[in-house]
Amino acid sequence: MKNKLFILLLSVLICSCETVQDVTNTQSNKQENKKTDFSLTPWVGKPVSDLLKHQKYGIPDSQKTVGEENIVTYRQIFNASGNLIDKNVNVNIFCRRSFVYKKDSIITNVIEEGSCQNTKDYLPLEDTNK
Repeated sequence: MKNKLFILLLSVLICSCETVQDVTNTQSNKQENKKTDFSLTPWVGKPVSDLLKHQKYGIPDSQKTVGEENIVTYRQIFNASGNLIDKNVNVNIFCRRSFVYKKDSIITNVIEEGSCQNTKDYLPLEDTNK
């Protein structure tokens, strides 16, 4: 009886340690992911011509004028599919990046919608080396 109780307690202890380790790994992975998700605010103050020449942007998906502001927008849709307990799962992840500029063609604001994951490749070229 004591042996069974000891084995039960030992297995609970081992499972608890693995759970704590998983939580710790998950938290450290989140911190690493934050390091690779960059803000697009370095674009503010840059000429819109730099954006249009950039390798990740180029020709915008849409352009519009609202009052005295012009807005260029880039859209991305990521598709993922897989199986989950005998069911097919399809997921679409949407991201829209909009850059606002005025008549002087200098970017004044950046608007991100959806699940955008920015790397250094999305920054202005002179900021990618930092």
